[in-house]
Amino acid sequence: MKRLPFLATLAALSGFQLACAANLGADGIFDWDGDGFGTSDCDDADATTFPGGTERCDGAGGDEDCDGRVDDDDDGPTGTSTWHRDEDGDGYGDPDNTEESCAASEGFVADGTDCDDEDEGISPGLVEVCDDDDVDEDCDGAADDLDDSVTGRDTWYPDDDGDGFGVEPGELWCTPPAGMDDDAEDCDDERSGVNPREQEECNGRDDDCDGGIDDDDPEGPRSGTSNWYEDLDGDGYGGEFVGAACEGEAGQVDQGADCDDANSGVNPGEDEICEDGIDQDCDNSAAACVLGDELAHSNSDAIVRRDGGFMGYGMSGPVDSDGDGVDEVWVGAPLDEAGTGGKGAVYRLTGALSGELDALDAGLVSIRAAADDGEFGQQVRAGPDFDGDGLGDLAVSAPNSDAATSGGGAVYLYAAPQAGGLDEDDAFVFIAGDETNDFVGARIAVGDFDGDGRGDVFTTQPNDSNAVGFLGNFSAGDSLRSNQADVTASGAVYGTVTLGDLDADGMDELVIGDYGYSRLYVYAGGDLGSLSSGDRLATVDLSVSDASLGWAVSVGVDFDGDGYGDVFGGAPEANDTDGLIYRFAGPVVGTYTEAEADLTIEGEDGAYLGFALAFAPDADDDGSIELLAGAPHAEAGAPGGGAVYVFEGNPKTGTRDLASASAIWYGDDAEAQFGAAVAGADVDGDGMGDLLGAGYAIATGGEAGVAVVYGATR
Repeated sequence: MKRLPFLATLAALSGFQLACAANLGADGIFDWDGDGFGTSDCDDADATTFPGGTERCDGAGGDEDCDGRVDDDDDGPTGTSTWHRDEDGDGYGDPDNTEESCAASEGFVADGTDCDDEDEGISPGLVEVCDDDDVDEDCDGAADDLDDSVTGRDTWYPDDDGDGFGVEPGELWCTPPAGMDDDAEDCDDERSGVNPREQEECNGRDDDCDGGIDDDDPEGPRSGTSNWYEDLDGDGYGGEFVGAACEGEAGQVDQGADCDDANSGVNPGEDEICEDGIDQDCDNSAAACVLGDELAHSNSDAIVRRDGGFMGYGMSGPVDSDGDGVDEVWVGAPLDEAGTGGKGAVYRLTGALSGELDALDAGLVSIRAAADDGEFGQQVRAGPDFDGDGLGDLAVSAPNSDAATSGGGAVYLYAAPQAGGLDEDDAFVFIAGDETNDFVGARIAVGDFDGDGRGDVFTTQPNDSNAVGFLGNFSAGDSLRSNQADVTASGAVYGTVTLGDLDADGMDELVIGDYGYSRLYVYAGGDLGSLSSGDRLATVDLSVSDASLGWAVSVGVDFDGDGYGDVFGGAPEANDTDGLIYRFAGPVVGTYTEAEADLTIEGEDGAYLGFALAFAPDADDDGSIELLAGAPHAEAGAPGGGAVYVFEGNPKTGTRDLASASAIWYGDDAEAQFGAAVAGADVDGDGMGDLLGAGYAIATGGEAGVAVVYGATR
């Protein structure tokens, strides 16, 4: 073996010793890992492990600070992690409940995104489902319908009509918005009355959504059907019943009760012809002559009109001016402009008129205003013989006439007028107010006040609060003024006048209706001169001012058959305009209130019963007269259509209502105000009374008209 020289060996040894000296630790012990610690180093092979080093989480159990404790057993190791408390054990922790450590403690997890750590059914790892409480199961901040990932939704359908049935297309919802239903069987979502729950009706649509309409419904219509009958004679009424349906087949009608389906002139719609042995109206009676219970004015035998003339505003009672034994009725049209410059006319109705006709075109006998514009024909009265020739005469008023003095008014008397083409200048007698605005003729009455067999005439003078009377013995061409009257009677502030014999002494009593104060004043026939309250035979006082008793007054007719004429007074505004009619049985003497009325007839529903009164001479051939009572605002046939109620003459007393009427003749056009005027007469000469009624708008194209029903000849 080759040996180094001594000096070389010595030199090498000296270098080793120097190197060792340089690697000594602080404790003087050799430091192999160069961390400054020798024998005190707990791991002299790892320069990051030495006493006083920094303990860190390394998961390998290294004691980096050589204090005998590692990781979480040491104080304050570095490199720890944040762990979250997982209370419900679903693998997701509470973001607000944490600990810092190298390794998780029991019950802690690394994920801290649980939004409800007390419910294992709520965590980010779950699927959102529909629930009643709107729980956010997947913790994404949106619950149920607000979460696009939700599962378990149902299909809901729009229900626009709110009937509980919707229509396609449907929408998925956990909780649907308003207006949605879970049923898509509606076939018309714009009608709440159309859905599978409804019943099929006859209305042209599929109400129950089963695909069938009306008669084509699988189950058939269940409401709105009509009974159908075979109509063999084509008169609109059937005989044999064929079934119920929405629509009938050819040759079928929805009215039955035809008692002879082989005769088109026999059915319930026909008018019964008295005493011919045939039951035309199928009421099981071929003999009765009756008016019928109800009649529409449009079905009257005749309707006579004058366009714009207010025909029927004034209407007389019966008169026979030509001695032929047939009644005539004169009808005023105070706004008629058919004359030669004047305004107003009266027309004579007689004979069996038929259909709707214009009085002028029909060539009816008339008297027309010529130069005066005084509303000639506003009041019309007829009957008494003014000139002593044995024929009935006529009185016509023009209360706005200026013929004698401005607004003085006038009354014209005509001796048995029979020919047409007359005017006011052809009057037999002329009576006018003697002062400006006397308005003579506002209301007039005719009769025999003094019992001499010659006709007398009374008229109100509203501005003088009285009534004046002229007593017969007129001469042709007489021109009289109101201050020349034979009788002046007080009490006509707002007055009507009428004449009738109440005590069977052959002289007519004068009855003044002071409707502004709801009073009636009775003056005895034959009393002449200036009559005041002390001269009154009787007074009726309702003690109220708003009933309008006396607006219409009819006296002298023996309604109860006791031999004395009775007093009838209409109070159309009584009982909040229902209206009342009072009868005071003649003879009348003393003071009366409504309590002393022998008969009271009550109106209803704002009808204005008692607005007009008249009597018909036995219209149904039963031997008694009938009271005609106008109620122009009754709604028996149409709103504001009006009506005329017919009451049989009898001795009944007490309080009655409209149900006691034997017949109702009603206006079937809205606002016709039928019953504003009434009259009764035998104008067709068959021996039975006929009914005449006027309304302010009952005729086509005109503001007024007169309807006529020819008694029981129907």
